[in-house]
Amino acid sequence: SDLALASFFASITRRRPGMKQEEAWQPELRMTPIEALRSYTTGGAYASFTENRRGTIAPGMDADFIFVDKNLLTAPPDAISDARVLLTAVAGKLVYRR
Repeated sequence: SDLALASFFASITRRRPGMKQEEAWQPELRMTPIEALRSYTTGGAYASFTENRRGTIAPGMDADFIFVDKNLLTAPPDAISDARVLLTAVAGKLVYRR
């Protein structure tokens, strides 16, 4: 969802879209893109005690995921705020397509 992308952006920049870099809140706490991705996937599953069925894409897992139009791990941070969700799957079923 767009909220997930905004949260990812905030995790790696410590600011909201449209804010200047010097306005970042506690910038020393920025995550790398891979740290942010892990916090929303494997980290979130572990924190909710569901790591045996969520957090990774593998056979037997719930298969909740989104596809976006940019590579969030390599895109410049400010490009992430312009990224768009192309599709969303929940439990392996397509629930949204742009």
